[in-house]
Amino acid sequence: MTHSTSLQLLGYAASILIAVSLLMRSIVRLRIVNMAGAATFSVYGFLIGAYPVGLLNLLTTMINVVQLVRLQRRREIFRILEVAPDSRYVRYFLEFEASDIERYFPRLRSRIRSGSFCGSLSVMIYA
Repeated sequence: MTHSTSLQLLGYAASILIAVSLLMRSIVRLRIVNMAGAATFSVYGFLIGAYPVGLLNLLTTMINVVQLVRLQRRREIFRILEVAPDSRYVRYFLEFEASDIERYFPRLRSRIRSGSFCGSLSVMIYA
């Protein structure tokens, strides 16, 4: 494998990592994979002499590190709120998440459908 081919493969790998990072549902996973892609792109940029590419991706890597540290230091990730089970928010949430509720909590979903779901409901939301 020639040096040129190796550099091209490194660039493709970086591109794939960046693209895959944008498919992540978890912000932590997104940051980690994006950081790996940006670091790879930074190395690629410096190796081919494209210093703006290398510097920009080095900056992106550092931003991802800082944001990951901030996420780790957060004391409160969720806040628990009490809401009425017949509120519009709860109805919207239950409809939006219906497939996951059915999949992971089938007994809860059947109680909701039968109308036996009553009382107060605690909901976790991002702070």
